[in-house]
Amino acid sequence: MLAAEVLRDDPRFCFIFAGGGKQKAAVVESVTTRQLQNVILLPYQSPEAHAELSRSAHLHLVSFGDAMIGCVHPSKFYTALGVGKPVLLVGSARSPLASTLAEQDCGWRVDHGDVDAVVARLRHLLTIAGRQELKDKAAASARTRDTLFEPDALRRCWADHVDQVLRGGRSA
Repeated sequence: MLAAEVLRDDPRFCFIFAGGGKQKAAVVESVTTRQLQNVILLPYQSPEAHAELSRSAHLHLVSFGDAMIGCVHPSKFYTALGVGKPVLLVGSARSPLASTLAEQDCGWRVDHGDVDAVVARLRHLLTIAGRQELKDKAAASARTRDTLFEPDALRRCWADHVDQVLRGGRSA
């Protein structure tokens, strides 16, 4: 929300949040208190509407807290890859999402609380060089979806892990 506040007077930026979750009330309060006209809050969307909204974004923001590392993977990350959009990850470099972004070159990562880095990244993406980066990272997101997360590849990976566990080894 702090990045949206910094960019509040720049009409080139619009932040859209759809859905709910544990932090929804805090997000609504923050938007209301700060009177952020550049933030749109939407309720949960139908699968069709959510897909259209996801495809229409230039960039997907994924916030991933350190406490979640090793516990969950946010579906927002896979949604972005699924529609071939780059990700701006706000989270730790230790996150497996950060590793995927770096290895597949399909987005960027900034530390939690580094509002200046988020704003700088967003502003950069409006430059000629930044727009090209956005296109390149979007193409990399689509390639990542089509290779790493293609259903047959996932089944093979899962089968390899199960086989390794059954043989008494550790799963990677």
